[in-house]
Amino acid sequence: SSGGALVNLKGEVIGINSTKISDIRVDNMGFAIPSNLVLNIVSLLEQGIRPQRAKIGVTIVSVKAILMNPDRYSDPSTYNYTLPEGITYGMVVFEVNEGVAKDAGILKYDIIQEFNGVQTNFSYEIRSEISKFMLGSGDTAEVKVYRDSSVVTLTFVF
Repeated sequence: SSGGALVNLKGEVIGINSTKISDIRVDNMGFAIPSNLVLNIVSLLEQGIRPQRAKIGVTIVSVKAILMNPDRYSDPSTYNYTLPEGITYGMVVFEVNEGVAKDAGILKYDIIQEFNGVQTNFSYEIRSEISKFMLGSGDTAEVKVYRDSSVVTLTFVF
């Protein structure tokens, strides 16, 4: 997590180390910014532009987590939520804050099933896709959400 280069066995730079999780339950889990993303950002930095990592402004829980712990999420003192019949994957939106998602029309309890063409089963999949965008770029991502027994396509504008 020193910010140095992350190299493969051939000695090629494949990323820049950025974060390390330090916890008694976790040993040696680190994260890096992929080298292709670094190359895109360097040109902006050279122009004096400070890029902002994209956030969409939602709090989500995976459908798989809810299926594994239905009592936790249906408890009225916590989430008070029950999955719609037949839903087996996606990310349930439990909170919508200011940002890209709200601007696109996402609502509480929407289930994000596809983000930028990628099916969402786990939060890391959606984070991986979001990391491809920078705020203010004007780039767009198509997002398919399950809402009121049908699938709705929204456009997120970064």
